[in-house]
Amino acid sequence: MQQYRLFQYQGLLWDFIDIMHSGSLGYDSSKFFYYENVATINAENLDCVSGIVNGADTPPNFFPHAECRSLKVGDIVMDDQKKFFMCDPVGWTEVEVPSMYKDVAPDLWGADA
Repeated sequence: MQQYRLFQYQGLLWDFIDIMHSGSLGYDSSKFFYYENVATINAENLDCVSGIVNGADTPPNFFPHAECRSLKVGDIVMDDQKKFFMCDPVGWTEVEVPSMYKDVAPDLWGADA
């Protein structure tokens, strides 16, 4: 079982339209600062993350730091190895995030970052 962190876009919807339609093909890493860590999920793999977040058994208040919504194209998940994956129209694609983000949220990277 791995621990995954779910990041969802919190900026202007207009800026998110390309990502919503094309996933990682429309992703611009400079906009990662508009993403917020909204949940931590324990799952076997990325596909299980989808099932947990979008499933009928998703517990109430599952997204404690943001407005509750399901996983959708354009959301980003970070795995235990600090790799980031964007939910695409079909499957997942590894994406880069700005290295300066580590200074903003060092707790996500741990002491060895």
